Amino acid sequence: LNKENIDCIEYSNVPEIYITLALAPAKILSVEIKKIPIEELSAEEKESIQERFIVNNHLQKAKVRLLDIEKSKA
Repeated sequence: LNKENIDCIEYSNVPEIYITLALAPAKILSVEIKKIPIEELSAEEKESIQERFIVNNHLQKAKVRLLDIEKSKA
């Protein structure tokens, strides 16, 4: 692996939990998953689909809110 670092995270079938674990040690305020049937996507959205999750023919967009450490210290 050419001395690359690899993060190992516990898998979860619950996308919100999996995303939270993947972003650790960041402090996650919330994770919101929105399922959209692929047929309802615009051509532009279909082009950028690799950045998102596809489960059972539905696109899942994830919105994640992180705690800003600098603001929380103020």
